[in-house]
Amino acid sequence: MKILYLLFAVFLVFIQIIPGRAGYPADDTMECRLARGFCKYGQCPPRTEHTGGTCQDGRLLCCKSPWSQ
Repeated sequence: MKILYLLFAVFLVFIQIIPGRAGYPADDTMECRLARGFCKYGQCPPRTEHTGGTCQDGRLLCCKSPWSQ
């Protein structure tokens, strides 16, 4: 019976490793941030413009202030 506790602990550790890219931003998110933009769900806030790009694999919009270089 004691081995079941050990196997259960190993199983939980293994499950946490499986997701893979869980900690890394998507490629389009990095492109948006490198262009000095930010990600927003829905419409971009006032005084910002949509750059035409997306974030999080197309789920969010990439917005940018017109004054940022």
